[in-house]
Amino acid sequence: MKTTEAPAAKPRRRGRDLPGRRGGYGRAKGTPNKVTVEIRKLAQSLTFDNPRYLERIRLGLENGTLDTALEIRILEYAHGKPPQKIELDVPESPVVAVARAFWESLSPEERKTQLDFVRRRRALAESTIVDVIPGGRGG
Repeated sequence: MKTTEAPAAKPRRRGRDLPGRRGGYGRAKGTPNKVTVEIRKLAQSLTFDNPRYLERIRLGLENGTLDTALEIRILEYAHGKPPQKIELDVPESPVVAVARAFWESLSPEERKTQLDFVRRRRALAESTIVDVIPGGRGG
């Protein structure tokens, strides 16, 4: 039986700026792929730079025979996308329902008194520091 040894791993070359890469290779960041640029130019020449294509779209819009998805897309480009609103119907927890019922049962003066009490209690909790020493010995 033959035993084969794994080939020795090549040492990685490290550039000064980026570990594991040598500078100067590849596309600069943000440069589009050449194929993408060529396809985009071809698509523009066949569509938006082509007066017959634009006339066909115009007639389709006027006659109502244009594909609905394309018509919607044109309207979005012309007037902007309409805002989408999402409404969630989350059931209220029983604790919140009781608290809401209690709050609504209070008069405006009682509500003010409750809010003042909560504010004072919160301020007291934030300002009070208690040092507790194990064994009950004071220092």
